[in-house]
Amino acid sequence: MTTLSPRSFTWEDAVSFVFIIDRFNLNMLKALIQSEFEPLSTMSRNIIEEEYHISYSENEIRRLVNENKIRIQGSINFWFPRLLDIFSQFRSFKFTKIFSLNIYPWFNEDNERKLIEEISKKIESFGLEVIDVNRFRKYLT
Repeated sequence: MTTLSPRSFTWEDAVSFVFIIDRFNLNMLKALIQSEFEPLSTMSRNIIEEEYHISYSENEIRRLVNENKIRIQGSINFWFPRLLDIFSQFRSFKFTKIFSLNIYPWFNEDNERKLIEEISKKIESFGLEVIDVNRFRKYLT
């Protein structure tokens, strides 16, 4: 019997994950800072850290495009659709606390679309192809 081996996690995956998921985290942190819950509103240091991660990942993607464009393209293609899953998971949470802190509205379809557009423009600026993440929506939810 033949079994499929799990996909190996590579450096390209780590960089792509940080580039995509930390951009989501950055936007979420900005929403948390605007919340009415004071401990969350003091998270500006975390924003600086996320911005650094994103900047590093962008520089590393540029380097990897020159080193092995196919591998970084494949990794971006793998991680980019997973952004939809994150939004979907957050929208399915029914936490009263999230609603009361006015954080939940950030997880709407309009903000999801804006973030996808922002990431898509960055991917194109690296000279990589942008996949239609919406075609994966039914598989990730």
